[in-house]
This record gives sequence, C-alpha cells and structure tokens, in this order.
Amino acid sequence: MAKFRITAPDGTNYEITAPDDATEEQLISYAQSQSKAQPTAQPAKLKQVSSPNWIEDKLAKLPNIISPETESKVKSFVAGMADPSVGAFQLGANLLGQGDRVNKAIANKESEINTDRNAVGRDGVDWLRLAGNVGSPANLIMASRFGQAATTGARALQGAQVGAIGGLTAPVTSGDNFFGTKAMQTGGGAVAGAVMAPVAGKLADVVGNAVNKLKLSNSANVSQADVDKAITNALTEVKQNINDIDPTILQNIRQQVTDSLRGGKNLDVASAFRKADFDALGMQGTEGQITRDPIKFAREMNLRGVNGVGEPIQMRYDQQAQILQNKVGALKDGALEAYPAGAQLSGTLKTTDEALRKNVTNLYTQARNSAGKDLDVPLQNLAQDYADVLDNFADKVPAGVRNQFRQLGLEDGKQLKQFTIEGADKILKVISDNRGTDRATNLALDKLSQSVKNAVLSVDSSGGPYAPAVKAAAERFRMQDAIPALKAASNGDIAPDDFVQKFIVNGKTEEVNKLASLLKTTDKSAYDQARAQIGASLYKAAFGNNAAGDKAIAAERFGNELNKFGTDKLAAFFTKDEISQLKTIERVAAYRGSTPSNAPVNYSGTSAALVNLLKKIPGVPAVVSLADAAKTTINNGSAVKSALAANVPTTAATVDHKVSNLLSKLLVGGTLGVTSGAVRQ
Repeated sequence: MAKFRITAPDGTNYEITAPDDATEEQLISYAQSQSKAQPTAQPAKLKQVSSPNWIEDKLAKLPNIISPETESKVKSFVAGMADPSVGAFQLGANLLGQGDRVNKAIANKESEINTDRNAVGRDGVDWLRLAGNVGSPANLIMASRFGQAATTGARALQGAQVGAIGGLTAPVTSGDNFFGTKAMQTGGGAVAGAVMAPVAGKLADVVGNAVNKLKLSNSANVSQADVDKAITNALTEVKQNINDIDPTILQNIRQQVTDSLRGGKNLDVASAFRKADFDALGMQGTEGQITRDPIKFAREMNLRGVNGVGEPIQMRYDQQAQILQNKVGALKDGALEAYPAGAQLSGTLKTTDEALRKNVTNLYTQARNSAGKDLDVPLQNLAQDYADVLDNFADKVPAGVRNQFRQLGLEDGKQLKQFTIEGADKILKVISDNRGTDRATNLALDKLSQSVKNAVLSVDSSGGPYAPAVKAAAERFRMQDAIPALKAASNGDIAPDDFVQKFIVNGKTEEVNKLASLLKTTDKSAYDQARAQIGASLYKAAFGNNAAGDKAIAAERFGNELNKFGTDKLAAFFTKDEISQLKTIERVAAYRGSTPSNAPVNYSGTSAALVNLLKKIPGVPAVVSLADAAKTTINNGSAVKSALAANVPTTAATVDHKVSNLLSKLLVGGTLGVTSGAVRQ
C-alpha cells in the first residue's frame, strides 16, 4: 500500500491509502470511500503575488495521481527552471522598494518545497533543483548572448561574468538583509564561475573533439578540399612546388593527412614533408629539424655537447653530415682539374667541327667532279664587308688574312680568281689560325669570318649537284653560332683553363643544353666530364675544398649555386629524379644547418662545457645533483628520446563550427545555472 495526495475540485487536499498499482478510477473511488479523511494542512498563500511558475499552477489544477515523492521531484525541477525569472523579479521589486511581500512569498514557497522534500525523505543537495537551474530557458537565452571563449584565461573571465549574472538572478530565499545577501551571491557566483568555466571548457573540448572524430570516422566525410588545402599550405611553408614532389611521396602524405583527419587530428603537414625529405635521402632527422620548432632545435643543439647525455644526438648529426657528403660527392666522380677538363672538352669539340668541315669538303669535291666545274660564291657583299673592316680596324687585321682577300682582288676592287666553297673554307682556317689575345684583332676576324660564312650561305644551289655541300656547310655554320663552345674550340679562341667556367658553369642555358646534346651523341666520355664538372662546382659550393673530408655542408652556398644553374640547365646533364634529389639535399641541408628565428642556440658551446666542468669539480654537490638529475630525466625518455624519435606532430582537429557554437552555449548556460543554484540562499 502507498499514500497518495488528491486535490478535490474545491482545492482541498486529501491523503488516502491505496494499492501501489491503483488506477485513476480506483484512486477516485478510494477517495470517495475515505471521505472522512482529514484534509492536509496547507500553508497560507499570498494572493497579491501570483506564482511565477505556470507549470506548477497547471499541475495543481489536475487530479493528483502521482506519488508525493514524484510530485516533490517535479516541483524541485520546475522550481529550478523558474529560479532565474523569480530572482530577477525579486531583484526588481527590491530595487523599487517593494520587496518585502515578494521576499516573504518566495521564502514561503521555498519552505513549502523543502517541507515536501523532507516529507518524502529527499534530504541533502537538491540535484533536481540544480538540474532545473541548468535547463532554465531564461539561463539559456542569456547564454546565447555570449560569444565563444577559447583560452583558459578568456574562459575564466567569461565564467566570472556569467557567475555574477547567476548570482544576481538567484532568488534570496531567507534572511532579512536582501542586498547584503545579494552581494554575497553575486561575488560568490563570480568566483565559482571563474573556477568552473575553464574546467567545463576543457570538458567541452573533449566532447567536441569526440563528436568531430565521430563525424570524420567515415572517409566520405573527409573533404578532399581540406586535404588539398593542408598540403598546399604546407608546401608554401617548406617552399616546394607540388609538381616537384615525387608522386609516391605526395600520395603517402595525402593518405597521412586523410587518416589524421578521420581520427580527429590535424597533422603537421609541413613537418611530414620535411620528414619525407630526410627519408628520401636515407637518413633520419631529429624532432627539432623536422618541426623547425625554435625551442626544440636549440635544445638539441645545446644538448649535443653534454657528456653522457648528448652523444646520441651528435651521432645523428654526424651520420647526416656523412650522408650529405656522400650524396653531393658522388656528383663529382671523375671530375678532372680545370685545365685537363677544358682540354678534353675543347679537343672533343674541335674534332667534331673538323669532322663537319671534312664532310663539307668531301661533298664539295664530289659535286665538282660530277659537275666538271667549281661553284661560284658571290663576292659582292664580302667585298663590302672587307672594306668596312679595313676602315675600322686597319692594321689590326693580320697580314696573313689580308693576303687571302688580296688574292681574290678585294683590295684592288677587281676579282682576280673564282671564289669557291673550298676557297671559303681555306680563308676560315687562316682566320682561325691568326686569332690571339688582342681583342680588336679577334673582333675584326669575327666580322670577316661571319661575312665569309654569309657568302657561302647565299649560294643558290637548290636541286644542283652542289646542294648537299652547301647544305652541310650551312648546318656547320649554324651549329657554330648556336654552340659558342664549338665555335671557340674550332677557332682556338679560349684557353683550356677557362673553358669549363665559361661554357658550362657560366654558359647560357640554351647553349649549354645544345652543347650537352652534341657531346652526348659524339663523345659520351666528354659528356660525363662536363656533368662531373657541374657536380664539382656544386660540391665546392657546399663544402669548399674540404681537404679533411669532414666539413659540414654550407646550406646557403649550396642552394645559391644550385639556383644559379637552374633546373633547365641542370636538365642537360641530370635526370629529373637526380635534380629532385639535389633540391631535397638543399632543403635537408637547410633543415639541419639553418637556425630557426629566435632559437636560443649556444654556438659557443660554453653551456655544455660548463656542465661538463662542474661535474668534475669537487665541492659542488648541488650542481652535480642537478646535472645528474637532468641526465637521468633525459635518459628516461625526455629530450634526447624525443629528438631521435622525430615524430610528426598532430593536434586536435578544429571542432565543427556548429558543434562548437552549441557546446559554447551549453557551457555558458550550464555555468550560469550551476552558479545560480550554488549561491541560492
């Protein structure tokens, strides 16, 4: 059997005893049969103040068919929802000097609620009342006015503001000093809010991340646009072009980013690319190197010299240096010194040009035998050019060269003999033999040589027996113009010592590409030597002479030399993969050798030396203890282990804006409700 409270139509409450499972009709019947039951005492109600809780009013007008305990619980929850409105009404009444009756009515109502709770054994904290405070529509409406706070400090400040509001709107349910109590509520609410909000905020972060992770657990929810954006931003940071990335590496990192997002994490994509660079060269980086974090980078550099602590880091650095030396050093394998290298290359080109000249001569001889006569080469333009050169350069034109033109009659203005392709070839050879170190003489000879070539190219022999010879001569001359190294080798214009620097290292890109193509098809060993000379130039920029063989790579000098050559010139002698490796070497050299901005690296080594020295001096137990403690900490998995692990960092993914906004409102509303309920007096 259980006790039930039933309200009659006239408002009188009766308590009856009935079975636990009695229906509504049975309860009414029991009430009628127990009509002699005495009505329960009810506290007087103040008619001047209407109940602020319309839900409770409605419930009071319905036949009471719930147990007293359930009714008490409902009243507690509903009262909690109404507290902010009641408290605000009470505050307004007291500010207007009309608070006495309101305060008394609220105190009476509070007493009624507590009496009901005590009657059904609901002692202690009224958690349902507090739940009502949190779920109060008034609190949630006020919470919507606040923006999101991300940091702990901002959350504490916002919590203090919210808590103060909660204290202001909390009802004062006892005592005669309303404003004194209200001041205590407001101050207490501010303190409670400042303490609670950061804790609740952390909880909201955990919930938000969990929701985000759940949403992203399905691969369909991972936006490829987000993946591409992360990769693009990272490539900008590491100064790489997506077209230069090995497709396999790019796909691997793309998968890492996708998997990370599915797991509710943001991968540090820039660090992932840096780690991929180390991996591509077959070496291991350190945490500071792949993240470029100034503090971690400096810590590793400073620890490397501490005895008993930094040896693993120094060993990692040494391994990296050796691999870089081997990689760059391999590029110069077979490189000769400047003179023999220049002699080999110019000799190969001279031989090539001589073969072209002989081919022209043979074709001309065959054509002459076939035609039975020589082919005339026009002299009109050549005669004019020769006269201009004599006027401008006078005695700078060597006598031997003048003799050739004099025999043609160009100095007397009357042609003395036929000018043929064979004769033109002879004049060109004499011009070449007379070149020297005098700039004016060489310039005059250049003009005469070009004029002779133009005369040969002007011959109209299309379809005739001389057509092959004229075509071959034209191709030879054009090749000399397109490849200055070939022309210089043919003319003997430059010393072998200077050949490599002028025509390969400092040569123009298009000319170097044509030279490389010619060498590749005519003399592979000369081609390999030209390639090795570029490698030697890069090595020297990276390491200098490096007689000891253990010098550290100079990242900036190596990068400058690499950029001076440029991708297109390098492509003349190196494959796409080899060029990609060169650029990877440049980046890795910078990762390990270029100090991040504001990194507190002690390059003097004094800090490590001091620690090592103090550990050996008697009478400094405190210092020794500190050093030993640091050593123990590091050996047990801190700085050194972290440095050598070189893991790519991840952070919690940004929570969806809608989820974040909802959690923020719930956080503020909850803080408001809890502080309001906590300070209610």
